[in-house]
Amino acid sequence: MINALLFERPIWFMTGPLEVEEAAEAMEDFTYHRPVLVSESVELLAPRAGSLVVDGTCGGGGHTAEILRAGADVVGLDQDPDAIDFARENWRTTAGA
Repeated sequence: MINALLFERPIWFMTGPLEVEEAAEAMEDFTYHRPVLVSESVELLAPRAGSLVVDGTCGGGGHTAEILRAGADVVGLDQDPDAIDFARENWRTTAGA
């Protein structure tokens, strides 16, 4: 079983003043970057069943998916609400839910 703690609403953490950016034009066929150095990251983290990993920049969830496959529980955070939604769907697909 793959376990992931996902927040139903975006949680915003700020370390500086709010900077509002103009909305980018909608991009069709947008995909998150392909994760790199995944096996090296997982090897260094050495996740296992019963461990908890916090992914503070989960983005599209590529690294997090591999950490979940290793048996660890993951808290995935990202400042982009769309990234959280994308990762949530990716993890559900990975879990077979």
